[in-house]
Amino acid sequence: MVGVQNRITDSRWLAFRSLFGTLFVALALAAQSGCSTGSLGSILNPGFVDLIDPGGVAGLDTVGASQGHVALAFFNNTEVDEALLSYLESAEGGSLQLTPAERNALRARVKFRMDVVFSNGNQTSFEFIAGSSKLVEPAFDTLSVADLTRNDLDNGVVLCDVASVRLRRASFIDVFIPVEVSEYRSRDVLTGNLTTTVCELQRTLAPQFRQLELDTFDNLEDLNITLRANIDPNFFSDTIIDPPCGSVVTITMSGVLAVPFLTRATFEQCTFPFPSYLDTDIEAVAGIGGRFEFNVSVQTNPLFGGTVGP
Repeated sequence: MVGVQNRITDSRWLAFRSLFGTLFVALALAAQSGCSTGSLGSILNPGFVDLIDPGGVAGLDTVGASQGHVALAFFNNTEVDEALLSYLESAEGGSLQLTPAERNALRARVKFRMDVVFSNGNQTSFEFIAGSSKLVEPAFDTLSVADLTRNDLDNGVVLCDVASVRLRRASFIDVFIPVEVSEYRSRDVLTGNLTTTVCELQRTLAPQFRQLELDTFDNLEDLNITLRANIDPNFFSDTIIDPPCGSVVTITMSGVLAVPFLTRATFEQCTFPFPSYLDTDIEAVAGIGGRFEFNVSVQTNPLFGGTVGP
């Protein structure tokens, strides 16, 4: 539990550090809406201050629930599968070099859009992107994927009144697959009286962003999973309706970035030391990217019956 808590604390600190630019924008918005602008803290909900600065390091003390804004904060609490990381650090994977601190801080690089709809019908959107840009095969040209290297964006502030905050399903959630993944087809070859099974390379998927998919289920009532993919619908939420002024909408993503490997455990005849799968293995294909939980919730001032933190 200590390790998990440290990861959450690190994520909050990174979000807090990047929030300074947004807070200056919030000051200007607050001034336009008639909010007090005596200090950064004076325009912020106490729950928001406790969320991004629980130790009070920045001195963002405030009194009372602020009216006039809703904040959005993304927390990337993902991890990297050990088999994937070991491959990247191996000679076959390019001998990726990471310090112990870098290794501990690795997060899947993810991006998605949130739409904010106001009570008057107007709408704005935010593209959130965060995660480790260094987590990629060393031979891959990172310049070919602009979203891999650009600055993180994990927060936003909007004026009230907000009718809803919703994950844009048209784009859903993209995760960066940091390695080449090879697809193979197996077939039997008859040589004389001897039959052997061989695996033939069909295609290779370059490192790229990949859309995460919900599990496929048979009906809306029982949610019996028929194909396991990246996200269980039971551990996925995407919408907040009528968040109160002064509240914080938190978007929290957890889980493990992973890719398939053809080993003796999956296919005895053909094994490879690099990411790979058989074209007939629909579960392996559906699971490329890993397994995640995604939660959108609203945090309010605990003095008024709300909760703090994702």
